[in-house]
Amino acid sequence: MLSARNQSGDVLAFEVGLEDGPFACPACGAEVILKRGRKVIAHFAHLARANCTYAGEVESEEHKQTKIEIYKSLIRVPGVSNVRMEYYLRDAKADVYFVLRGEGVAIEVQISKISPDDIDKRTKAYTTRNI
Repeated sequence: MLSARNQSGDVLAFEVGLEDGPFACPACGAEVILKRGRKVIAHFAHLARANCTYAGEVESEEHKQTKIEIYKSLIRVPGVSNVRMEYYLRDAKADVYFVLRGEGVAIEVQISKISPDDIDKRTKAYTTRNI
């Protein structure tokens, strides 16, 4: 996951350092750790055996980088506000979320295969929240 929470609020892994912790999962509140390496994009990970819907979720480096690029582009667009990466809802997680002219918009980056049922579930989750 690329986003977490600390004492300041929501933070992104590519914008913080270890000294900014401790960090918590925005979905379940459990402690997560910041991982930075030379081969992978900075990200947060649950500790072993975490009981969270998003624990163990594996995204490709291409998927993560695409989310980052969309996020960085949107924060520069006039009229776009409340840009958030990995916007957690109880039954869905938007890769990128933002508000445009008062309307919430969710972006899903889809690189791997996904079932029609999963697409339907996410769409309904956003629709019930007027996203």
